[in-house]
Amino acid sequence: MSVATKHEKAIPLADGMKAVLGKSVNVLYAKGSNLVADAAYEERATMFGKTLNRDNRSKEELLNEALQIASKADVIVAKIR
Repeated sequence: MSVATKHEKAIPLADGMKAVLGKSVNVLYAKGSNLVADAAYEERATMFGKTLNRDNRSKEELLNEALQIASKADVIVAKIR
């Protein structure tokens, strides 16, 4: 996230891809992981009232879901933190 942007206009990457690609493309999404294992640290890592939408599943569950989704894809877009 940049501090030089209009945060009220920001949208999630998957939503932007769906808007641009339209209904003829099936966009699948999996979070893959949280920012860090420490939930309190992750909460402090945000600015401007934003949240990282922490997922309370285990890291193994998040990874398994991402791998399962990736196995169905023709193209994979990975957002690296």
